[in-house]
Amino acid sequence: MPSLKKTEQKQQNLLRLRQANPKIYQWDYRVQCLGRRAAKQTDQNGDKSLKRSLQDSEWLI
Repeated sequence: MPSLKKTEQKQQNLLRLRQANPKIYQWDYRVQCLGRRAAKQTDQNGDKSLKRSLQDSEWLI
């Protein structure tokens, strides 16, 4: 189950972020919420490029 390990690793990274700087964590959470909303919209519109760029931006954090 590589996907489970991936999400677990992401959660640990977010936990470290939260401990390091609460403001950064809050910003990251807001970005994720916006990303999910945008991804839903792109699914409806059929434009996958925005969704793809949002997935790529997750790795920058």
